[in-house]
Amino acid sequence: MPRGKFKSTAESLAEFRKLRSTVRDFSKSTKEDLRGRRLQCGNIQLYQWVLMISTHAQRHILQIREIKAHADYPKS
Repeated sequence: MPRGKFKSTAESLAEFRKLRSTVRDFSKSTKEDLRGRRLQCGNIQLYQWVLMISTHAQRHILQIREIKAHADYPKS
């Protein structure tokens, strides 16, 4: 959770879910050619970005599970 941006984990999670919903709804409803449009930095298509961002959170979840499964991780 970014320090100082959110008052609580719950607030951070709510903002994450809101943003995820916005991206999902846009992806489902747009008629725009996402492969023909690049992000402002120009190094990736918008279509590629949507695919990448959709799996980004899952990668972090797997990292957290790996850390928590470590023998030295506190059990309480």
